[in-house]
Amino acid sequence: MALTMDSTLGDLMTDEAALKMFGERYPGALDDPNLKNSTALKLSLFCIMPLATTKGVTKQNMEELLADLGK
Repeated sequence: MALTMDSTLGDLMTDEAALKMFGERYPGALDDPNLKNSTALKLSLFCIMPLATTKGVTKQNMEELLADLGK
């Protein structure tokens, strides 16, 4: 299943290719232990959280990552 902005953080974390690409582009963005309890959070909402934005994750960057995963 292709990931979209409506996919959840849990979907991203369980997709090996997506997780690898995300980790390469945004090191440390998923290291917060609180995120393990946020797996139902939609990617569109994750992108506006300070935890993500301080690591360089934006809505535009996330959309680019998802597009690259689809190639």
